[in-house]
Amino acid sequence: MTRAALAFLLLLWTASAAAHDQYHDWKIPGTTTSCCNDKDCGPVRARANLEGRMKVYRVTWDDALAVACWTKVGEPMEAQICVTVGFLVGESEHHIMIAATISDDEFIAAQQIPRALIRAMDEIA
Repeated sequence: MTRAALAFLLLLWTASAAAHDQYHDWKIPGTTTSCCNDKDCGPVRARANLEGRMKVYRVTWDDALAVACWTKVGEPMEAQICVTVGFLVGESEHHIMIAATISDDEFIAAQQIPRALIRAMDEIA
């Protein structure tokens, strides 16, 4: 990992709560609706191993399920268990961010998972 990437991660980790203010003007494209609030976005910390590389985790979690058809009241519900494997590129009090691909200072194909839905989180590399 480059020094610039480490400096960036340190900056994110030490950012104060006031740093969230920069996100208040972000809007859902084509609307005047904010895509951020004080609970759902902001700087996050990433975890690196002793060699300075991002850690890889296997996360088992409950997915939310949307039902878009007529369903009988009282029908049994089944858990929608997901397993996501990837680089832990960020975490906050309520969420983690797992990415499929990373470079020295960027990531792509990431998924934000609420901590309340996580059943297990195992470091695998």
